[in-house]
Amino acid sequence: MALERRPSYLEYAYIQLGRYQDAQRTVDIIASQYEELPDKKTAADTPELQARHVRGRTIYAVPDRVVYGYFDMLTRLIVESGQWDKVAAIPILIPSRDFAAVKLQWEAKSAAVRKDPGAAQAATGKLLALSQENDLVYDVGMNNGDDTAYYLSLGFRVIAIEANPELVACRMQPSGDVPCRCSRALGRA
Repeated sequence: MALERRPSYLEYAYIQLGRYQDAQRTVDIIASQYEELPDKKTAADTPELQARHVRGRTIYAVPDRVVYGYFDMLTRLIVESGQWDKVAAIPILIPSRDFAAVKLQWEAKSAAVRKDPGAAQAATGKLLALSQENDLVYDVGMNNGDDTAYYLSLGFRVIAIEANPELVACRMQPSGDVPCRCSRALGRA
């Protein structure tokens, strides 16, 4: 799969010029790249990744670049071309609070444009609830780490605690997909 260089900038230029069909073609290119990805798993949705989004999300790794690029480009085209009826169809490509928040913002705007205050208020309420969620989970007695892995996959930060040194040693093995920082408690209970 060959990645087109800077399709996002090209799409944005087309939108600014009102060339929505050309912009749609760039979205179609990255949509096909997304469909061709054999593994659509991206890096965990962490506060660092959310900060990258705020700063423009410069991500160079595949599949992250394709997944985030597709979501951003599709959303930008729908919003900036005023296709408010298509906002509800924007796919949440990965379990990400970031993606969910962006979509909820545009659902609220879409409802307001359609003069549907009930739907606008509902989307705004969901966005407010999402913003107030605590994204930190404590897994006390992590055992084999299944629950920890589950919560990490949903984008939560997890502090896992395990008293059994054998299980801790097992979980400290580098797996490459879960960031881990371990510390050993001193003393005895």
